[in-house]
Amino acid sequence: MSAPATTLTTRASLLPTLVAGVGFEPTTLKISKTTVVNPHMQPLAHCIYYCTLYIRSIQNKENVMKNLTFSIETLLLLYTILTSALLVSCAWEEGSEECHGKDWNIPFPNVMLRTHATGNDLLQDLQKKAFLVDALSAQALSHPDFPIAKDKGEVAIVVLSLRDMEFAKNELVTLDDIIERGKKCGLLPCSPEVAVQIRLQFTEQPDQSDNEFLSEFFVATEAITVYPDGVPRIFNIVRDDTSPHQKTGIGLWIISSRLSDTMNKNEDRLFNPSNPRNRFAFIYPLDPLPETEDNAG
Repeated sequence: MSAPATTLTTRASLLPTLVAGVGFEPTTLKISKTTVVNPHMQPLAHCIYYCTLYIRSIQNKENVMKNLTFSIETLLLLYTILTSALLVSCAWEEGSEECHGKDWNIPFPNVMLRTHATGNDLLQDLQKKAFLVDALSAQALSHPDFPIAKDKGEVAIVVLSLRDMEFAKNELVTLDDIIERGKKCGLLPCSPEVAVQIRLQFTEQPDQSDNEFLSEFFVATEAITVYPDGVPRIFNIVRDDTSPHQKTGIGLWIISSRLSDTMNKNEDRLFNPSNPRNRFAFIYPLDPLPETEDNAG
């Protein structure tokens, strides 16, 4: 399938924000506290900031100027060089906080919505087609408040690792952090229905044993709270042929994964970008999203 791809904001576009954060005005030598959007750019931005401080201190000491090896003009040249280096870093350095300049292919056909009137209808179809649904997911789908789109439509899906989203290797992040980063990447969280439709429609998922990227991933949704125990969860889309359906011998699962700490349900679950299984599906917006209704008829 020829899939559309998204190109996100390039790092070079962050330059005005970074330089503005330094707060340097060459004509008045006014400065303000640094505010750097991209933490990887902080060293360069701080150099600019402290050069500015130095220039200001020189300006206030009239007699010192005669004995200085570096003049204000030299420091302003240094400021220009550092700013140019900052531009190059913004455009080319790997590891930005923001998602940047990536072409993400959509891995499978667009997901259709409102193919079923209720969550319970989705559950029955999953079971009829030999998909595997864990008990908690079945309970969520059977709940009368499971949200379904009001109108038929379709959405495009991308799946990203946390490292793709530029989280640091050992940075522990919550679902809220992940969704917020996705929005900065130009992506949108999915609805619970999208997660179920991915399971129904993604029948060619590779098995976990193949160690392929799409063999297991979470679906980035706002926390689903229709479970009897009150613990918020999201859906996980997995193929595990070591736990297959009896009729097909294939293990195409949809699983509810808790969002609270296993020891303390009042603590948010933390996801580690170093774990290759921490991948998340997002909507790549093509058109306005179909509205959902909490009590689909």
